Amino acid sequence: MSVDLSGYQLFLAVAFFLAGCHAHAKLSPYFAATWFGSGLVFAYVWGGRSSALEVVLLPALVFYMAAAATKGLVETRPSLAGNHVVHVLATGLFSGVVALPILAAAAAAGWTVPGGTPSLSWTSRLDPDWFGGVDPDRVLLWMVAGTVFYGVYKALDHIGLGRPLQTVAVFGLAPFFPGLIRTLVG
Repeated sequence: MSVDLSGYQLFLAVAFFLAGCHAHAKLSPYFAATWFGSGLVFAYVWGGRSSALEVVLLPALVFYMAAAATKGLVETRPSLAGNHVVHVLATGLFSGVVALPILAAAAAAGWTVPGGTPSLSWTSRLDPDWFGGVDPDRVLLWMVAGTVFYGVYKALDHIGLGRPLQTVAVFGLAPFFPGLIRTLVG
């Protein structure tokens, strides 16, 4: 099966739109605007100021899918329900899992993805073939990025800023997330 770049971009645009509609309907308009809007700002900076559609749409979509899957798992376990630290950490883990097939497909097709590839000495022992040909450092990077993105959103949600101010704060902080991620990953 072969998908060209325009087909991939169309898929991401439709998936991004549908995820935004889901967030708007199931959660709130503020959440949808905050998550996906700040996700675009974050991706633009993380992607090296690239305006390529596949670069700016992918992170918020991956993180949203990871957070939704995590919510389904965490909230069905009574011992974990309402534990936001577990939710944030599991969302980070699932961000790498959700991104993995997309990163593998992007690498095979030569599509651009944001974030680059850090070089970590301790993951060099892992065989990229175990990850579908994707560098394990890249999977770890997406895990950390998902944790940072959702963690900051959750932290601002719990300090009681109110929705309008929280939206502004997340938008204002989003350009700084890539620097925090680079600091954490190394």
